Amino acid sequence: MSKGIKKIKFVPQPNEANNSNSRVSADKWVIVPANKKAHFYIKEWHKDTTEAQKKGNIYWMVLDKDRKKIVDRLQCMTDKYFSYKIPKRLCGYPYYVEASMTGKPDINFTGLVILAQCPPFIVSSSWSRTRGGKNLKNTDDNNYGLCYGEEVHFHADTEGINGEIVTVEVYNEMWNGNYKMRTVHSVTVTDGQINLKIPNTSEWKASIKFIQDNEEFYVKIKRKTGGYLRDKDGITEHGKNLNIKNELKVVNKTKPSNQSTILVGNTEKNHQGVGLCTFKQIIITDGTPVTIFEEGKTKVKRGGQTSYNEIIEIVYFDFDKSIIRADTRKTLDNIANKLKNNKHSTVVIEGHADERGPGDFNLRLSQNRSEAVAQYLKQQGLNKTKFSPQGLGENNLIYQGTNLTEKQHQENRRAKIRFSVIDHDELSLIYEVIAPPYDSGNKKKITIQVNNFETKGCIGSHEKNIKITDIGQAKNGNEKTQSFPVPSKQYEVYSDLSKYNLLPIQYIWPASSTPNKVYIDVHSCTYFANKKIPTVIVRTYPDIKWRFAFYVNLSNSLSIKWQKLSPEKHKELRSKALKLANEEKGKYSEVDFGVELKASFDKQKDGTYGSNPELTAKYSDKISKLFSTISSIKKLPKELPEEQKVLFLKVLGENYLLR
Repeated sequence: MSKGIKKIKFVPQPNEANNSNSRVSADKWVIVPANKKAHFYIKEWHKDTTEAQKKGNIYWMVLDKDRKKIVDRLQCMTDKYFSYKIPKRLCGYPYYVEASMTGKPDINFTGLVILAQCPPFIVSSSWSRTRGGKNLKNTDDNNYGLCYGEEVHFHADTEGINGEIVTVEVYNEMWNGNYKMRTVHSVTVTDGQINLKIPNTSEWKASIKFIQDNEEFYVKIKRKTGGYLRDKDGITEHGKNLNIKNELKVVNKTKPSNQSTILVGNTEKNHQGVGLCTFKQIIITDGTPVTIFEEGKTKVKRGGQTSYNEIIEIVYFDFDKSIIRADTRKTLDNIANKLKNNKHSTVVIEGHADERGPGDFNLRLSQNRSEAVAQYLKQQGLNKTKFSPQGLGENNLIYQGTNLTEKQHQENRRAKIRFSVIDHDELSLIYEVIAPPYDSGNKKKITIQVNNFETKGCIGSHEKNIKITDIGQAKNGNEKTQSFPVPSKQYEVYSDLSKYNLLPIQYIWPASSTPNKVYIDVHSCTYFANKKIPTVIVRTYPDIKWRFAFYVNLSNSLSIKWQKLSPEKHKELRSKALKLANEEKGKYSEVDFGVELKASFDKQKDGTYGSNPELTAKYSDKISKLFSTISSIKKLPKELPEEQKVLFLKVLGENYLLR
């Protein structure tokens, strides 16, 4: 049996939306002017609907274009018109209007799409350091506002383009013509607003020729149709002007140094998040204890960038109630502590109800629940935090059906609290060290120590553990992970060099080789909250030491060995060498060249090295031939053309490269 409303219709009204100012497609859509009420009425009932039902109450609903979210709902008698007015800021977005006997959307298309239109305009625009912050836009050249590198937000209120995708272009105002600095594509107009965060203004500075002490910026906004949006004065330049002074805020980083224990430093910064779940220090001992992190501060290299982490919490309500229960206050108190130092956050609170009770009653009840949560959090000292309470009624039920348990109804009666906090977790600490080969029986032992770790009030499920993952050269899915209780754990690290490697020439400069890596995870709500990012990355390089020596014997009177001679004898021989060089200038001398190349690694406890491969035999011949050939260049005939000499030297260099 089919009961209920089958179709609705648009009803023109004088001085409101009517046939002279609107367009209608029967049973499909209606386009009306902004700020004019559109009236609707029941056109047709399903055949099995009783006369009593036709004279009772019904629900009129306005949904989003996807027919998933209820924007507005009203209960009234069946003989009453339903009217709906769309303001200019929401014009351009298609809504869906339908009527229902149950207060729930019909799976069939029984309603009409309504679209309001008005001329497209930019009503107002502004710049700020944070979303919704103090307006930085000004016309005073001496009010610099920002430095290059600082984050900036652009905001605009619009009319007639709600839901559109636009392009935002940033311009630098110059005396010889304006210059486009940046183009941001696919910016969505939501609820009639454009809100754009621009984090990397440092790029602007590099693009400005003849930069001044103060530079001015503005934006132009382009629609998909290709035209630029204007304000009501016909101006296409918006946000005039954002002033930025000629200073750059950046973090300077230093290059790694090749030392026994390598600590790569940069400017000290505070990387603190917020929360009662925290620890104080991370210390690594490699012979000498080194504090690599202490209460948010570090002097070691960090990899990655600051990120925003979304927090989602759920609290529950009693049947037919919107009062905050005692068992949910601890959760809300922890949320408040997290928000107190994340005042930038917008807190979205979605209230829900179970499906028992009339639809309009459940909608109001869910709204009351979301507002009760917002009020409780405000009372914890969060008056300046922006809250967005929303009642969704019974639209997003976790469980549906007529035979639900009380526990299932309870999970439907909830408020979902969603907000973002700043996390610095993507800034892993980098600790570099040298160690013996992986197959040595004398691996390097380091101790990881975490001090004053507390998880009281944790809202991120953090554990008081040190998790260690041996990565090796690269992650391949076979990594071994172990967890150990705080405060400390000793762990063996090693390089990727084998103690049996007889030709370790690729490690001639260890810091340029690929190190073995060990990930150390220590996470809290205050520091390193994101469990997907390792807290410390230990990079391990081989403990290799190189010896390179060479000697030269000449066939003439200079051909003598100088080893083990006194300083006086060295002075005499140097004088003799200079004299002979002047006497025999231009003459050819036979040369005997020798070289020694040796590597030592796998350092033992007594200071000796377990591996000492001799590489002289592999490379001495090539070096000797190269030296001898270079010496013989003196025999080239003077009459040899210059271009042939150049060719000879080029071939010589290619033939005697070390390979």
